[in-house]
Amino acid sequence: MQLDRHLMIVASFMLCLYCVRSIDIIECGSYWTYENVTIENCGEEDTSCRLKIGANTSISFVINTGKNDGDIDIGGVVVNDVAFFPIGNLNFSLAVTPDDPCDILKCPFETNYEAPFSAKIYVYPEYPQLSARLKWIMKTEKDDQLLCFSFPITLV
Repeated sequence: MQLDRHLMIVASFMLCLYCVRSIDIIECGSYWTYENVTIENCGEEDTSCRLKIGANTSISFVINTGKNDGDIDIGGVVVNDVAFFPIGNLNFSLAVTPDDPCDILKCPFETNYEAPFSAKIYVYPEYPQLSARLKWIMKTEKDDQLLCFSFPITLV
């Protein structure tokens, strides 16, 4: 009985350490839901995703459009799929391929549409080594924000 209690305490402590060290993905105003965000070379034990300067990094996630309550026209086209990191008052863009999400997703969107999405992020060679939060946003042609999340990065 005493051994079980000690094992439970150790297991709880290890679980707590595991949670603290995982990537902090923050929702920043999405109309859609997303799940299973995977970033190349970024494990659950990392506290920041290392993006190589002058190279591509793959990112993937599953999108769910959910029910359309009429607030946003999801019948249109997603024209803006951007990744950037803000430093002070400036936003530093990263190249996203494909630049049109409809190349992968079935547009126009239907309600309760769920689909995997993947893209590559290119870090321009002129960017210095630094740490920041990368922000990923998808918007409609009417500038309605469909998806937004951010996570910590380190440019190396």
